[in-house]
Amino acid sequence: MNPARLWGMALAAGLLMSSSPALACAVCGGGGPNRQAFIDTMIFMSAGPLVMLSGLLGFIVYRVRSMPDEAPIPSPQSATESPSRS
Repeated sequence: MNPARLWGMALAAGLLMSSSPALACAVCGGGGPNRQAFIDTMIFMSAGPLVMLSGLLGFIVYRVRSMPDEAPIPSPQSATESPSRS
């Protein structure tokens, strides 16, 4: 194995083993005064689309249920028959 490649692999392994949790992630231990803001924003961004889609679905269900009942559409067979056969 090439010595330069071996040193590169050892350096990469050392960096991976010495890494600390990401400081930008509030869940990983970022801490600080903005931690709750990150968590609240994550909840909002996850729940927002679900609330909007369920509202749209509820509106569609409401509109369908409030439609007036209409007379049934006549079948093509009854339209071609003559009204009286004598």
